[in-house]
Amino acid sequence: MKVKIFKTISLLLISFSFFSCASGPGFDEYSQQIPKLNPEQGRVFVYRISTLGAAVRPKVMIDGQEVGVARADGFFYVDILPGEHELKVSTKKSNTVSFDIEKGQTKYIRIGVRMGLFVGHVDSLLVDYHEALEEISTTNYKGLKSQE
Repeated sequence: MKVKIFKTISLLLISFSFFSCASGPGFDEYSQQIPKLNPEQGRVFVYRISTLGAAVRPKVMIDGQEVGVARADGFFYVDILPGEHELKVSTKKSNTVSFDIEKGQTKYIRIGVRMGLFVGHVDSLLVDYHEALEEISTTNYKGLKSQE
């Protein structure tokens, strides 16, 4: 019995150290390093504030092109051309949000994960500037290597 408890505790400690090492710089720190937005493009921040379903890492696609992965307590950004766009995030079930972006504009999309019967379900929501900045400030940069 003691061996089983020891193994369980050891596994939890190893998992905790793995997840804490995997986090990138916080939003406030990393936002100082983000290049200025090209005035001919718009910028979309995609973020996830919850650790619920941390193992669920849905792909994020804009207009059918993969732009990143929604990781627990993480954010990334992508610069896109102005116009109408559709962001899709999916596991076995998918969710989409449509948005219009103008030159020089920044949009924020929050990804949520809720537990389903067999897999996590995902939601995406366009969030206003003030709410987004409050929420995203608790996350860490977990973007694509091409953005670093």
